[in-house]
Amino acid sequence: MASNTITVSNYSRGIRLLFEDLVITTDSGAEAVRRLKELTADETKSRKLRLAALRKVMAEHTYQDRLAYVASKALNKPGLDCLLPQVAVVCYANDQEKVQRLLRLYHNQEYSRKRLLMVVPGGFQPQLPLNMAGVEVLNASAVASKTWSEVLLPGEWLAPMVPEDHYGAHYLTDLVLATRYAPGPIIGKASHYVRSEATGLWLKDRAQAYKKVPGLLARAAMVRGEHVATAPVREWITTLHTARLEHPDALSIDEFNYCRNAGMEGLKEEERAETDNLPGLSTGIRLDALIQRAEAIQPLAAQDEGPALSPGELSDLFAGQPSHKPVQISQDDRGLRVQSELPDDTHEYVYARRDLDLQALGITEGGRLRFYLDATPGLNLQVVWLFLDGRGKKLGHVVKVGNRNHEVDIPAETAKLRLGLRVYGPGGAQVKSLLLAHRALEPAELITTGDYLVLTNHYPSANDLYRNGFVHRRVVAYRERGVKADVFRLRPGEQLSYHEFENVDCLTGSAEALDRLLATGRYRAVLVHFLDPSMWQVLERHVRRLKVIVWAHGAEIQPFHRREYNYRTDDRAGRRPGQRAMPAWRSGGGCSRPCRPTCISSSFPDTSQKKSWRIWGFGCPRIGSASFTTRLTPVFSRTNRSRRSNERRFCRFGPMLPPNTLMT
Repeated sequence: MASNTITVSNYSRGIRLLFEDLVITTDSGAEAVRRLKELTADETKSRKLRLAALRKVMAEHTYQDRLAYVASKALNKPGLDCLLPQVAVVCYANDQEKVQRLLRLYHNQEYSRKRLLMVVPGGFQPQLPLNMAGVEVLNASAVASKTWSEVLLPGEWLAPMVPEDHYGAHYLTDLVLATRYAPGPIIGKASHYVRSEATGLWLKDRAQAYKKVPGLLARAAMVRGEHVATAPVREWITTLHTARLEHPDALSIDEFNYCRNAGMEGLKEEERAETDNLPGLSTGIRLDALIQRAEAIQPLAAQDEGPALSPGELSDLFAGQPSHKPVQISQDDRGLRVQSELPDDTHEYVYARRDLDLQALGITEGGRLRFYLDATPGLNLQVVWLFLDGRGKKLGHVVKVGNRNHEVDIPAETAKLRLGLRVYGPGGAQVKSLLLAHRALEPAELITTGDYLVLTNHYPSANDLYRNGFVHRRVVAYRERGVKADVFRLRPGEQLSYHEFENVDCLTGSAEALDRLLATGRYRAVLVHFLDPSMWQVLERHVRRLKVIVWAHGAEIQPFHRREYNYRTDDRAGRRPGQRAMPAWRSGGGCSRPCRPTCISSSFPDTSQKKSWRIWGFGCPRIGSASFTTRLTPVFSRTNRSRRSNERRFCRFGPMLPPNTLMT
């Protein structure tokens, strides 16, 4: 990135958090190729993306920034002086129109360490808004005999501006950041856009970008104050439009965020789209914001509370395995090492040499076994428990994946437990411990960047494309409209994890992690698909202060008797999901504020179905109602034979609501 090149990486949550769209981060080769083809098909877009990445690195991620932070902590200072130089923007205005134009150009600059020196002719009094901090008006006659050493501050750089040119938001920022890698006293834009009545907008000297040049136009450059210390201010002011700054080490940087002869009215919107930054580009969380949030995290309390089998104890249990076996178990200083040479798509069970007494583990007969296997990645490793009676007869068994909390019923008459490992395929992993309790899975801080949260039970991945794909299309559509939404996939008892699908991040975690995320208060609304009881148990704690919008797609809300055609026998198991969901929907419908569902399909708000609606605690809804009088707002869609066409319409146009409904 600092070399001004496109960067491609495997998926990393840390890289996504810091740089977002600036780095192609994916574990899918097809997705990486797709995004690279997009960039190679549009050379201007590619150059703008590389510039944005260079800007991000030079602004926040240099060794100088890291050392400054370390020094601030070592010296016990809250912060050190800014490492980037102060810039004096100098301009000349002889009428009020130019004053207003120059003020707009100056205040449009993102760079903060700047001040404006506006020179005006004698007898002209510009009308300035109140509280114009950093703006100084100089009379031309008062500075006629002065040199720049008498006007500029020590270490300050000088950047001329003329009202007829266009200066984009990052014009000064990019010039200043170039001082970190360019030793010369002059930095500017030999390659830049020009607008003329005859030819329109065109790019001049494209080949001069990022090269040393003999000189630069003063109106499109920045110069170190010491380099012009003895130059008369009057001479500069009278030649701003034509003056050239010359030095053998002058550097020309990128061509963007500047256009010569743009006119007093400025560039049109379509012209700014060509000269300025990429619109809607997410560049990641700012480093200062990340540091502030990291320093606010309280020290983590003891994480594992409860009995556990240490690596040494596990090694004793599995000691004496035959050396010729394809699965080898050994102990080293980091824990219990499990190494497998099994072929792909094959598995093998390895059992402990002695059994564990139920009472010795502090577990009562007929109770529940809670456990968590702490293992490193690298091998598909699962925990096996055999439940044995006093004579060693097997009563049952369970097989559970590692690195997750589990709780299982212990069969009656169980006296002993036999521990085993199910090893699948080749690889290696380190078993740190087997906790006979639950591990606290929620992180101390969940760093996210969206304004809205999409909560769902499934989300697509490169290996599983058809898991609520329509929800993904909605998230993509939100992003195209400038709405940043985070995605959370709720999996009770699962450790927090992340994956990426088509440039969208999905967080997967437990109810505790979701609760902690909502407790931050950062989201304007939560958008829920396929509400279930585990989701509602968390949402219920936040629904009175947080807007919650629920899409009910049909299957998860209708009781089993509304879908009797699915059951040919008395299938009690099929009834249970609907029976478990009913209390959650009734609770939602009985919020402290009235709930008015908004339906897409005419098959739901049928007045003949009033009894069914009352089952869920709602009054009969109205089609296309845009009145949200509650903080829990179900939005219903059809799941019958026209579901596919309905989803296409739903994804494209939304749920028959005004465009700003989700944004307010």
